[in-house]
Amino acid sequence: MDRKRTSNAVQRKKSCLRSDASDVDRFEKLRDLIMNIVSFLTVSDMINVCCVYPGWMGQWVRTTQSLNLPIPQKTKFKVARDFRNYWKIYESEILEHTQRVDHSLKSHQALHLDELKIGAYRDTCELSQVHSWIKFAIQKGVKTFELVFNTAGRVPMSRCSFLKVEDFANLLDGSERHLHHPSRAIPEKHQLRSFCCLQSISLGFFDVSDEIIGYFLKNCMFLEFLRVEFSDTLLSLEVVDGVRLKCLEIIRCLNFRSLKISSRNLVSLVYIGPNIDVPFKGVSCNSLELTIGDQYGESFALEQSKHATYLSMLETVNYAVSCKVHVLLCRAPFKIAEMKNLKHLALKVPIGKSLMGYTTFFIAAPRLVTFKMEYSLRRSFEETEEEFRRREEVDKLHETSRAPHQHLQMVELIGFHNQLPDIRFATHLIKMAVDLKKMVLRFRHHSGHAKAMSHVNEVLREEMPPGVELVMSKTTGV
Repeated sequence: MDRKRTSNAVQRKKSCLRSDASDVDRFEKLRDLIMNIVSFLTVSDMINVCCVYPGWMGQWVRTTQSLNLPIPQKTKFKVARDFRNYWKIYESEILEHTQRVDHSLKSHQALHLDELKIGAYRDTCELSQVHSWIKFAIQKGVKTFELVFNTAGRVPMSRCSFLKVEDFANLLDGSERHLHHPSRAIPEKHQLRSFCCLQSISLGFFDVSDEIIGYFLKNCMFLEFLRVEFSDTLLSLEVVDGVRLKCLEIIRCLNFRSLKISSRNLVSLVYIGPNIDVPFKGVSCNSLELTIGDQYGESFALEQSKHATYLSMLETVNYAVSCKVHVLLCRAPFKIAEMKNLKHLALKVPIGKSLMGYTTFFIAAPRLVTFKMEYSLRRSFEETEEEFRRREEVDKLHETSRAPHQHLQMVELIGFHNQLPDIRFATHLIKMAVDLKKMVLRFRHHSGHAKAMSHVNEVLREEMPPGVELVMSKTTGV
């Protein structure tokens, strides 16, 4: 009997040991799984998670692959709305954010980092401090790098200068104090480490030179997205065939003069800035999504022959209409150059007292399938009696000369108001589009109440054929 009891006790002990070992294995697997999930959290998310278990912060700084450090929205709001107390906010919150950026970068212990996004106010940062952020990105081998300074609408700010090409070697190897001549290429041992894994870079309010952008295009073989915004020193850029770049955005670089594109890999181009020569040289634009605005956008309407060579090939166009072009469209009969292959069109317009002039785009694009219009700003353009009479005549002319459109299927109007110009334009589209499937109206937040929606629904339903879906909702984006 004693032997049997002893053997049973031994078996129970062995089974307990086996179960403990399996529990430990399961716990280890669970911990690895949790840490894998935690490594993908952003800084703000991690702060919330640490309220549950502070110990995860230590693991996160050793494993996270993403650091997203934008300026908090509440700080932007306070600076923009309370400009008189700017310096008080500057001292209390903006400086705190800059210190938070430095602390986050110093705390990061992982060998590599996939994504680094930093937003800051220029007045709070020393140039050496900004360069240290760039050096951190180089050392971590980031794939996505975004460094954008914010103006909060009215905050006076000087632009920051980016590193020069010859400075990269010094950042990568601090022990070597020699400088390389700007015209010479960076040595091979540095080329492999200088943003060699970079896939996306965005720079805002940076004075970057043509040479530094050329360096990125030449040496970052995986670079697919490049964005430069508000740079006064960027003058020209050439995207040659053979580079991997797919998306290029050049926005409000006021001294920009020349853009040449011969790459077949580019699928998206955003150019909002000064008027330049046509950038496409012997390249098919069928698969290219083009976004234009500012002075170059004005030449799109005023110098149509200049753009005719590539307009006939484009399938997708996003157009930010200036006030000058808006007045031209709405106060006189105006024709847009033919875009026979265009299938998707998005307009951003400063809506005034009429929208009927934009119906000329449907004549210019007979194969258009989707149409999107966003009212960027509601302005009351001053009119004399003669200008008012002429505009009314133009509106009636557009209404009476309406030609059926055979391919338009989807219409979206963002920032819609319960006002005559908006309703008249929407009604015109319903009558014109033979094959319309869906119309989406996103009301501006202060005009999207139930009574306004009900009124618009009644008016449009009278003209809308059966089977067309009408969707109405509020939006706070415009």
